[in-house]
Amino acid sequence: MIRKRAFITGFSLIMVFGLILGGCGSSTPAGNGGADPQSSQGGGTAAPAEHPKMDVELLGANGTVQQAAIGIADTIAKVHPWIRMSATGTANTEANITQMIGRDPNTALYMVSSTPFVSAKHAVGQFAGKEPLLDQRMIAGFMYGVNGLVTLDSNIKSISDLNGKTIAMFADELPQQVYYAAFDILGIKVTIKTMSFGDQFNALADGLVDACLYLGTGNPGKPFIPVSNLQEVVVTKRNKVYPISFPAELQLQAVEKAGLQEVWPYQPVTALAGSLHEEQTEPFELYGSTTVALACMAGTDEELVYEVTKTLAENTAKLKDYLPALEGMAAEDMLSLLHMIEGESEIHPGALKYYKEIGIWPSVWEAANK
Repeated sequence: MIRKRAFITGFSLIMVFGLILGGCGSSTPAGNGGADPQSSQGGGTAAPAEHPKMDVELLGANGTVQQAAIGIADTIAKVHPWIRMSATGTANTEANITQMIGRDPNTALYMVSSTPFVSAKHAVGQFAGKEPLLDQRMIAGFMYGVNGLVTLDSNIKSISDLNGKTIAMFADELPQQVYYAAFDILGIKVTIKTMSFGDQFNALADGLVDACLYLGTGNPGKPFIPVSNLQEVVVTKRNKVYPISFPAELQLQAVEKAGLQEVWPYQPVTALAGSLHEEQTEPFELYGSTTVALACMAGTDEELVYEVTKTLAENTAKLKDYLPALEGMAAEDMLSLLHMIEGESEIHPGALKYYKEIGIWPSVWEAANK
């Protein structure tokens, strides 16, 4: 059961990554073979020289997720000559999960965000009508993402002010269900128009809707960074874009009214000043979840997952060169950001082995998921 989450204040993605053994080919060769002098086996001793090389394809979705995927792939490939990894852009993280369904679990690793992870696990939302996908396993989280509403109308200051208005949202059934429940609680009539990810921002800029989703990414402790589509609206409208707070208490009531307590992967978040643009001087409330994380299927090679987890944890400083928002990442963040899991059984044994080895499981995860 998804726990009640602690409120998180700050700056805060999940992508899917697919492993193909032998013959997938890599656009990022990792070297000329041989043992890996930086392997973690035996406390820093070289990996066995006879270890077979693995061609790993990282399904990274697009945009920010793809940038993170490229950073992860390059970092792994440069450290481990026997892991030859390349990043592939895909439509979205839901598509990544769909691509993994039915594949040999011994050859599948992937990255995913909270919503598709729990939706696939419970066969709800975009995965309604499919068999529950119970053999997903998490490896690490890397970035947080937040959702809320923004408007060009300065008179709309709260969700109650949306009575009789129209908002645009992309096709994600869970947030839509929660917003409809919130509107019912408030006794207001709001029309939701489902659009593609980019079209919702175009509709707002063109005056076709009164509000659309605010989407930002990052990690706790700093202002969020709006997605590029929203940044374009902010520039075009010269900062005349305003956030609409979604109070934490109303969120929790709406989740309960929608009957999503068991599957809702989000938690209340307060976005710091500057999370929309420099003229946004007051914090505002919204909901957030992990949006960039590394996952795999249950049967994935344990040694591979251990090495990937250890290598990323020891080289997090390099990831900011690919995605500045990842600056300051640490092994503790990789574990604490796994908000979508319910316990030890949903972490891959290879990753869990590393987290236990350095003494951060379960304390770090439990502290972040009270």
